[in-house]
Amino acid sequence: MPVTFVDRSPSITNKAKKQYIDLYDVRTGDVTQIIEQVNAPYIAIICRISAYWDSIGYFERIAASLLEQARDNVLIDFFDRALVETGQRFIFESDGGIGDWTIKDFEEQKTKDLSFCNVKLKVSYSLYGHSFCYEWYRSFFEKENLFNWFNSKLPDYKISLGGSLIDQDPSFSLKLTHK
Repeated sequence: MPVTFVDRSPSITNKAKKQYIDLYDVRTGDVTQIIEQVNAPYIAIICRISAYWDSIGYFERIAASLLEQARDNVLIDFFDRALVETGQRFIFESDGGIGDWTIKDFEEQKTKDLSFCNVKLKVSYSLYGHSFCYEWYRSFFEKENLFNWFNSKLPDYKISLGGSLIDQDPSFSLKLTHK
């Protein structure tokens, strides 16, 4: 099955081209815009790329693309607002080092149809002998709100909620299956 890999970062997509030579296509950019150009029956938007979706425009682009060109299955994972609270820490370990996210604050965002939360994080990493720390925002979502939004916008799809795709991760998955 041909796989198209999409990421915003040119360094990540360049690495993917070298490391995964069997990929059908590798593109750099916003997946919610590129999805319109890719003729694929199965779409997976994973690794919580949705954490960067800080406006309803991202969701509207996905919905418009799926209405224009039906897909058999679409899987998207999201950070789950219900699983985090101020002061909570998440530790990530890899071969190259360790990372630490601390939840600092919440900014609830509401539109007419969709709400989400910008979560302020203190992010610290120590990788391959280098350490860095910064504060940044990521978008966290409420399951039922997303379920209802996608259900109202995509009547030709069965919407279902699932668990996290990554162990110990404060996230959930949403699957859209064409009826």
